[in-house]
Amino acid sequence: MLEKVYEELALKRMQLRQRFEEWAERGRIERFASGWRSFAPEPVHEPCAGVDGSFNCCQYRSAVLYAVNACACVHAGGKLTEHPRAEVDLLPPAFAKEILELRMARMELQCALDAAEEVELVMLDGSLHSALSAPRNWWRFIPVRRAEELAEQVERDGLHLHGTESDEERLLLEYIAYLQTLQELLERAGVEKLVCISKSSTESTLLKGVPDQAVYEALSTSPGYSRPREKLLHHRFPVHEQLFRSIVFTTFYARLEPGRAVLRVELPREADEAELRRLLRMLSSMCVEGYPYLLRKAHARVVVTKGDMAMVSAAVGITERTGREVLG
Repeated sequence: MLEKVYEELALKRMQLRQRFEEWAERGRIERFASGWRSFAPEPVHEPCAGVDGSFNCCQYRSAVLYAVNACACVHAGGKLTEHPRAEVDLLPPAFAKEILELRMARMELQCALDAAEEVELVMLDGSLHSALSAPRNWWRFIPVRRAEELAEQVERDGLHLHGTESDEERLLLEYIAYLQTLQELLERAGVEKLVCISKSSTESTLLKGVPDQAVYEALSTSPGYSRPREKLLHHRFPVHEQLFRSIVFTTFYARLEPGRAVLRVELPREADEAELRRLLRMLSSMCVEGYPYLLRKAHARVVVTKGDMAMVSAAVGITERTGREVLG
């Protein structure tokens, strides 16, 4: 057995040494320390809103029963108020998950619109850049003229299905409605009010295969933020393409309290470090355990559990889940 080991070693010795040196170099995160700025923000109190959404569903053979929920939690004038929205309905099974993701995202934007006039800052959970960068190749298979007709239909009638659309066209209608709501939010609320915050991110620009968030977590336990980066969108869009492709997204990582998690922060605009510091002062004013309280509260308000869906199903009167469902 030992002879075989030596044979393998002779064949792979140089390769193993090279890989070891590469891995050791990858592990030296200290070389990224210059990209982290220590900064303990003094809280600045401004009216703010935190927005989140959720959905869940019951899958049947002939239909999908779903519930979508979203809420904007607002703190303004010393008072805490809410702008909730919800929808319960049935969908055909085709593309149900994709449609529900779009409906939830659109409902979050609608809640943000509901709250925007009351506040100086609207916090959205997640990343607009990631949402807009997600592959949507299916809409390109729809003829350009038909896509234009569907866009005009949404502009004229809102999200209203006539019953003659194909599965792909139904999905495109949902996507167009989402994009139009986002366009309305950007124009009515203004990009200066919007910030996206993510608890977790797989973005990896520093060490191959290692999330940037993990690198900054390991570099320091003190409050601060990373050097900002700018990103553009290069995808095609069925509507408002010029608008979306003109947005410069500013992204950075930040820790708001000592020893707490590093968050990914994204702004749909160009921003210098003075603006980033002002934003961090605002975020720190509503921070609980290193995370904005209003986002935490919004998340708690919108979660749709399996138990919730069981009650919805029972209320509708669906008594079987085997594909031979019976309506009471």
